[in-house]
Amino acid sequence: MDDSETRRDASSTSEVNAKSDHTPAVANDDELFDPIENRYKEEEEARAEATRDLLKCATDNKMVVGSLPSSVRDEVIEECNKSEQWLQEKTREQNSLPKYADPVLWSSQIKRKLEALDATCKYIMRSKPSPQGRDGANGPDRRRKSDDMQVD
Repeated sequence: MDDSETRRDASSTSEVNAKSDHTPAVANDDELFDPIENRYKEEEEARAEATRDLLKCATDNKMVVGSLPSSVRDEVIEECNKSEQWLQEKTREQNSLPKYADPVLWSSQIKRKLEALDATCKYIMRSKPSPQGRDGANGPDRRRKSDDMQVD
């Protein structure tokens, strides 16, 4: 065997070794593609639905408090505005990321925010006493209830 044949054999052997060295990199493609797939699924499906649900909850709660006392109304509207602002900030942050990065805003986070907003608004609306002016100056007329209960 002359030197040129030996060199060809050595170079083909090193090519085979180089190819086998790259095999683990192919296995790591999942690491590259998983964030992309996660982002796509989250962005296109679950995140969009969760976003709509959170915004609907905020809008619904703002509409419900229209007839309530101003202290209750203001507190509920403030909570709704905080949730909407949080969503805008996170969405802006999410949109600034490259497509291959993992999401910073997951649908599960939005759903938790929705549940917290709904619970907080319900608590605020239940915990505040209704104004006395609606039922009269001294509260509801108790004589009516007792009159209704009397039997001849």
